[in-house]
Amino acid sequence: MSVPAHSNYVRPPTPPPSYLEAISGDSNISENNRCASTESVATQDILGRNSMHMICPSCHAEIKTTTITRPGTFTYVSAFFTCLFTFGLGCFLIPFCIDDCKEVDHSCPNCEESLDHWIKSNIL
Repeated sequence: MSVPAHSNYVRPPTPPPSYLEAISGDSNISENNRCASTESVATQDILGRNSMHMICPSCHAEIKTTTITRPGTFTYVSAFFTCLFTFGLGCFLIPFCIDDCKEVDHSCPNCEESLDHWIKSNIL
């Protein structure tokens, strides 16, 4: 499209880089790489015990994850050893009451998609 020399046409500025381009400094990132990178960032070890603010990779909504704690392997092993050391006095139920001994499931409140499963990986 040619613009006449006498018009007051001003070319619009170039759009700013995407978030991924700004972070990586690479302006040659294709659309496919953007999607793959966004999904991998959301599912890597970012989510921990607490609810996190993020963008859901499934519905692309800005959310705060919903967390559900439930007994896991660490809880049952802790209960077993507590039972051994307290001679079965009922103290083995204590690990089931402590949230730090449980596993955490993160999900999206909008689409109910499971986002991550956090497991206590260190003992101390």
